[in-house]
Amino acid sequence: MHEEDPARKCFFSVTRDEQNHEIMCGLAITKMLGHPDPLTYAPKTDLGRRLQKNAKWLYFNGARYWTDYKQAVPKYASFEFRVGNGA
Repeated sequence: MHEEDPARKCFFSVTRDEQNHEIMCGLAITKMLGHPDPLTYAPKTDLGRRLQKNAKWLYFNGARYWTDYKQAVPKYASFEFRVGNGA
């Protein structure tokens, strides 16, 4: 009998939560800017330029995390975590 894998469920729960957050932030930014992409938007104020710099940093970090994620999934896909098996 296959037991549920708590580590795997936790991993995918966090991934789903991050995806939901990304979608909602993207929709809010698009609505507020009236522009589909914060990276190509031309800021008109110093605050806008600082916010765009922050958005570019978030995209940069997101790309790094995605690279690590793609490397980790195959590495740990066969990992079995079973609660109470004495391991």
